Amino acid sequence: MLRISVALDSIEPSGANPREDMGDLDRLAESIEATGGEPINPPVVVLDGNTYRLVDGERRYRAMCKLYKDDPS
Repeated sequence: MLRISVALDSIEPSGANPREDMGDLDRLAESIEATGGEPINPPVVVLDGNTYRLVDGERRYRAMCKLYKDDPS
């Protein structure tokens, strides 16, 4: 599996996420910050044209957006 860094603003949620309640994103953001600013298991994306489509890890993605002030909501 290829692992690369992708800017948060280049990622789009898929829209197919079955989760409606994202839980406590502030707490998750704090946890990510405490481990160096990156989640232990980063979100998984696939390249879809010029956009990276999020396929796994929307909570982590949203928490990272909060952490880095790029909140998608």
